[in-house]
This record gives sequence, structure tokens and C-alpha cells, in this order.
Amino acid sequence: MKYILSILITASFILVSCKQNTTVDYSEPKEVTITGTIKNFEKYPDFDVVKLNVFNIGLSESETFYSKIDSTGNFKIKFPIYFPQDVSIAHRAWFQFLVHPGDSINVSFDADVDNNVDIYDNLKFSGDASESNSQLAKYLKIYWANYLSQDDNFKYNKLLATSDFIHFRDSIKIVMNERRDTFIKEVNPTEEVKLWTYWNVEADYYNELLMHSYHYRESNNLQLKDWNYDDTYYSFLHTLDKFDEKILINTSMSYLLPNYVLGFYLNDKLAQKKDSTVSFAEFDSLLIFNIINFKSSDIIKQIMLTNCINWELEKQNIILYEKYLTQLESNINKAYLIKPLKDNYKKVKEDLINPEISSKAILDSIKTSDVNEIFTSILSKHKNKVLYIDCWGPWCGSCISEMPHSKKLMKKFEGEEIEFIFLCIDSEKDKWKAMLSELQIGGTHYCLTKAESSALRKILGISGVPHYLLISKNGNIIKQGIDIRPSSGLAESEIQKLL
Repeated sequence: MKYILSILITASFILVSCKQNTTVDYSEPKEVTITGTIKNFEKYPDFDVVKLNVFNIGLSESETFYSKIDSTGNFKIKFPIYFPQDVSIAHRAWFQFLVHPGDSINVSFDADVDNNVDIYDNLKFSGDASESNSQLAKYLKIYWANYLSQDDNFKYNKLLATSDFIHFRDSIKIVMNERRDTFIKEVNPTEEVKLWTYWNVEADYYNELLMHSYHYRESNNLQLKDWNYDDTYYSFLHTLDKFDEKILINTSMSYLLPNYVLGFYLNDKLAQKKDSTVSFAEFDSLLIFNIINFKSSDIIKQIMLTNCINWELEKQNIILYEKYLTQLESNINKAYLIKPLKDNYKKVKEDLINPEISSKAILDSIKTSDVNEIFTSILSKHKNKVLYIDCWGPWCGSCISEMPHSKKLMKKFEGEEIEFIFLCIDSEKDKWKAMLSELQIGGTHYCLTKAESSALRKILGISGVPHYLLISKNGNIIKQGIDIRPSSGLAESEIQKLL
């Protein structure tokens, strides 16, 4: 009874706080400046860069900003945001903190700390939001110190079916709220810290319930058809209509939750019913209408629609945007969502029409009428060099995310006897060139026809992309697969051996 009363008081507070300050203008982004000092940075010369991750809700992606650490351990990063939210800094450890449009924040931390629990003990904030961030650091120390381990998370996802898993997550939520209540009593934090921690508990609850369908199937070797999408388990989704724009302060709510509803519920539920005769275009159309008709809060629905279209634009596909522009304009009215979405569409369309490919990129073609000789033809063009081959597609998010790491590899081995080759498969040439225009990456690039793509998959046993190959100077395949992806570190060491 005591706990229930506490929850009711908390809920009442949240409702009151959500009704306040409703006139905040999020129509234009404002620049945030983050400066900082790192103690003991000189001990770790390999960690000479600070990374700051910001979720850009209008582009449906997490953006990373970098700053070189200077000789005195200082760094500086600037970036624009539309609304108050949490961001994270990564060095040897990583930590979260709050920023507001126009903020100027200074933070100091110790490079000797290499874990995301103890890092909160020595964080020092000054400038804007210093009080909130000092308080939030105390909460996050408690939160991460008590976070469910990966092994335990796997165990409970595997063993507990639907109703049992709900009871389990209910018990976790009770404990998390008790810890939060204790934190509030002891620290008496600012209103926004109370709000952020409230949504943090909610986010963990909803997101874990949504991910369970995937984890349960994977850990028990089940298929999509083996999961039941009825309301018995998903009754918790009916409470999403209570969410409003205040959730934006916590990116686990504004970023993860809409993605998980879209991916683990709407998309998978539709895929389970998908007939083999339904095309990808028809499937995407059904998904759009399922989002529009989904009973949820307005802000969750708007974010899901934005995400769905942005993911297609990421693949250089503008058809869905153009086809449903009327529905998008009538259902997405938040400036921080619709303006970046429209700008993203314009950029992709311009890249499709007038691609500006890096001057360092070489576009080549295969001159053979025999598709079975496709790989031999490529090898013959690049004799007596180590070859690092990237099989990718502009529609593949994992492929694209590795490209910045490929750029670093290419710079690392500039002038060496190695050729970086990119084989674009299962794609149209205009989308291939548009993505190269966006990536601005050097190397030698081939766009394979459907027949050539099929032949390459068969010859090399490629089941999916990205797929990487490392070939010695005498033409032997030394390694292939995802293990030698550019970001792994293994690629660099294996290339070094061959050179």
C-alpha cells in the first residue's frame, strides 16, 4: 500500500510538471557547446579523441561528433539540437548528461576510470545545467551499478514466456522505482532530473517487454511464426497514449521506444502475416498505414512515421516519401521532425540526380560476358597487390556504418601496396552513385548487375552483406566474413601481416 501511494504521488507530480512550460519553442535548433578537461589523459596516447553521441530525432539516427584532445587535456565540441535531451561522451569510459538548446557546458573527468559506473564519481560540471547534471550523475551511478547483467538478461529472456516475463519486468520496475524514490528523497533533484529519471524507469520497462519477442525466439531457436502477437501479452501498449512531448528529454523514450514498437511489434506482426506474393513496396505501404492507425500517443506515432521514411531515404529510396507525402504532412506536425525529414529527402533526391562522387574514387566495370568469371576478372585487374574487398549495398545500414572505418583504414595504409575494392551488389546504379556521393569515399568501386551479384554470391558463398575479403598479393583468399570488418581491429592487423 505504501508503494502504491508513492507511485500515485509520483504520477501526480509528473502530470503536473508535464502541464507546465508548454510554450517552449522547438521549431529551430540551437547550438550547444561542450568543453572539457580530461585528467591523466597522457597515460593513454591511443585514446586521443573524445566522441560525443547525440540522437538526432529528425533524422532518426545517432550522430557522433569528435574532438581531438589537445596537449593540456582539453577538448571542445559544438552541435545543434532542437530540444532538451540526454547525450553521451565516450573516451575510455562513457557517461550521459543533459543538454538544452543553446547550452554552454564544461565537464571534467578522469581517464584512469574505464567503466560506466565509477566514472560518475569524478564527473565535475560547470556552466549551464551544472546542478541538474551533478544530480543526474548520482542517479546514473546507482542505475548502472544495479543494472541487470548480460548473462542474467539472457537467462530470463530465454526461460520466461509471455506472462511470466511480464511479472518479472513488473518486479524489476518496482525495485527501480523504489531506488528512484530513495534518490529523490536524499538528493531533492531539479524538476527535469525527476522527469528524466521517471521516463528512464518507464523506458526500461516498455523496451524490455518489446524486445522479449526477439530474444525469446532467438534463445529458444524459434521462428517468427511461433510468437503470438495477441493482446494478452501486448496489453501494455494500450498505455502508450499517456506519453507526450516531455518524453523527448530521455532518448530511451524518444529513440528506442518508437523503434522497438515499429520493429519488434508492428513490423514483425505484419511480417508474420506476410504472403509470399506481397512485394517489399506493398509491405512498406501496409506498414505506413499500420503506423497511422496504431493507437498510441501522437508524439510516438509521429516519430515512428519519421523513422520509417528516414530508413528508406537512407537506402536512397525516395518512393515512399513521395507516395505518402500527403499522409506525412497531415500526420507529422512537429517542426523538429518534418523539417529535417524534408531536408533529408531533398538531399537524397539531389544525390540521385546529380551525384558528386569523391575525386579519389575510381568507378570501374567488369569486362566479361561470363558471369562465372566475375571474381577472376576483378583479381586480374589488381595483380601483385593486397586486396581488401568490401561487398556491400546502399540499402544495407550495417554496410554504411562501416564506411567511416574503411576511410580510416585507407588513410592508415596510404601509399602501401594495397587496393581497397568495393563491390556493390543487388542495387541500381543511380542509388549506388547517390550513396557514393553521400559517403565521399575513395577506393575502386564496381556496381554489379543482378546476374553478376548472383554469381559473386555463389562463387564466394556470400549469404549476406556486409561481407569482407582479404586477399594476398598472389591472389589467395586469406580471410573472409564479418570478422574482418573495418571497425574490428582485426582487419588492420591482418593487412599489416600481408604487407
